[in-house]
Amino acid sequence: MFINSKNISTIELLPKRISVQRKAQACLLGLALLFGAGSCADPIQQINLEDLIGIDEEDIDDETAWYAENSEVYSPEELQICRETKAQLAALGINSLNRFKTLSEAQYIVRQRQRLGNNALDSSKPITVVLYAEHDPNGAFSWKWNSLGPILAKANQQVLFFEVRNDTECKAALRLLNDKLPVGQELVLILGGHGQQDYLTWSMPRSVIELDPLDYTDPGFKQLVQTLNIKLAIFESCKAGLGSGAEANQANRLAELIRIGGQVIAPLISIYRAAYVYDDAEKIIDVVYDRGEAGITYRAEGKYRE
Repeated sequence: MFINSKNISTIELLPKRISVQRKAQACLLGLALLFGAGSCADPIQQINLEDLIGIDEEDIDDETAWYAENSEVYSPEELQICRETKAQLAALGINSLNRFKTLSEAQYIVRQRQRLGNNALDSSKPITVVLYAEHDPNGAFSWKWNSLGPILAKANQQVLFFEVRNDTECKAALRLLNDKLPVGQELVLILGGHGQQDYLTWSMPRSVIELDPLDYTDPGFKQLVQTLNIKLAIFESCKAGLGSGAEANQANRLAELIRIGGQVIAPLISIYRAAYVYDDAEKIIDVVYDRGEAGITYRAEGKYRE
């Protein structure tokens, strides 16, 4: 199977640490969003300020993580469940186990992918598709930093998680969605990975494999995106909207393929955190990046007409 490999220049990496000053700014600006937005503040009130502030300066401890098979933590029965869950994730192509905080979260991911395969999702509840890149050199997409936990905590949310290593796997995920979701099913798409204005890096073998300008002109990729009813696409990737409407960037290229009525949201800067905004049905309707300051978010309206 052919894998499209491309070399790129400097990659923007999400910073691994957050300064105290930036944490304080996040809190103040989050409060400004909550109390200074007037009548438009209702959706924003559903944001947890801790999601905006960031996390403590500590690394993932693999020896105590849920996937460590620690017999001091698990009973023999639980240890077997842990091993089975890891095998199920691997069968789904998910090998970055630190994306999930707990065994329960990992089990949820498996169940949701199984429900997709069995056409058992509830079409009346929000569906959020998350494509996370395998490439994560500084742990920015581990559970301590990523946005998965708060989404998984929403009772109505149906999260479909895919780990992507190359263009072929990206298209395979989109094809599975096209094959298994009801025709016209609305969904929110989150694209997470290290990147810049033109690239989102999927993996890091001998040469870089990424979502890049060539992919947005690939007939197969275009057809898969255009067929899906993506109401909102969100980049968790640095500078994916850089240049706004005046320049070609990831956001504008994807917006060309998103149906009219949909939207693409991307950051203009390097980001370290994303907090999501939900409607009353717990569907994601917006995102607040980083410190929540004005002028760091770019929005592009869907342009594809069926």
